Amino acid sequence: MIITLKLDVYPQATTKNQNYTQLSIGTIVTDITESEIDDAMLNLRKQFATYDNSDVIELTTTNRMRMTFVDQDGQELDK
Repeated sequence: MIITLKLDVYPQATTKNQNYTQLSIGTIVTDITESEIDDAMLNLRKQFATYDNSDVIELTTTNRMRMTFVDQDGQELDK
């Protein structure tokens, strides 16, 4: 019978000083202003914008990829 054991060996750490005992975390401000809400809603609206197809690609054209999913018979399942 063969028994195999695996043991994880971690390096020993030594503390050079106690500076970490004097650290503190400041209070986090959780107040939300109306302008922050408006900005967040505007960003969400921009993410769900609709784009029109373009026949010509220019420097100002926004590139998008169109994907069409078809089944084994070539019937369109989803866009």
